[in-house]
Amino acid sequence: MCILNRILSLNFLPFWVIFKRLFEHQMNHTYSVNAMTPSRRGFSLVEVTMSLGILAFGLVTMMGILPLGLNTMRVAADQQVQSNIVQFIEAEAKLYSYDQLTTGNAISNTTFYFDSEGLAASSENATFEAEVEISGNAFSNLVNASPRNMSTARVLITRKGSTTTKDAGFFHLANKGF
Repeated sequence: MCILNRILSLNFLPFWVIFKRLFEHQMNHTYSVNAMTPSRRGFSLVEVTMSLGILAFGLVTMMGILPLGLNTMRVAADQQVQSNIVQFIEAEAKLYSYDQLTTGNAISNTTFYFDSEGLAASSENATFEAEVEISGNAFSNLVNASPRNMSTARVLITRKGSTTTKDAGFFHLANKGF
């Protein structure tokens, strides 16, 4: 009733002044938790537990993704090395004539050895082994295609010590004399 009497006694004041005074009166008579215990500082046990739980969840998630990222990085590096190997063998094939490549043993019965970066290496220091298969006509489905005009070279790469062979790429050999 005290508040009601106070409001009625202030009827001559503007409306906003009455609410301002009521608000100030309420603020003076209510206490917050910090006002009752001013020496209490820091985090509560619940806050610390929640933050540690969130941190642990994040770390477990990161540790779960780490092997996937490392495997992806290894596969990408192998693909880059295999691309370098195919480019090297293609450049090596350009040193021979078309007849030497298709009828002879210029590169088709040779094993090439490469290190982990795709550079030519000796067989003892090699990480990759590459072989080349040369097929006949690359465009046999065309009407005027002749087996003497173009052939396809297929490069097969094996990681040394592995039994899995990977088709790394193809390139075409053109007969420049037609």
